[in-house]
Amino acid sequence: MPKIPGIVFVAAGIAIAWFSRYVDARTENQGMILFFYAGIVLIAIGVFKIITKMIMKDQEKPEKETNISEEEKKIRETIEKRRIIMCGMCGTRHYATSNYCHMCGTKLK
Repeated sequence: MPKIPGIVFVAAGIAIAWFSRYVDARTENQGMILFFYAGIVLIAIGVFKIITKMIMKDQEKPEKETNISEEEKKIRETIEKRRIIMCGMCGTRHYATSNYCHMCGTKLK
């Protein structure tokens, strides 16, 4: 199930609060005040989600790798090359953990 962004909560809350006030002004129905407060709650939830997402985004910034030697770059490249294997029959590239070719079904290991 997809997560609902905070801005959607804010927009829905504003729409519900505004519409409930609009109907309340036209009809003098006191039951619409409940919808107004529901809209305010949705706005608060949306703002909370937006703020927490911004805080979490700042904390998850990866540190930049600044001083990587050429030797370490070569080691990383060889590790990356070893993770990919090719099928002998059709030439399809696969992860090293694959046991069978996903295209032709040939056993890889």
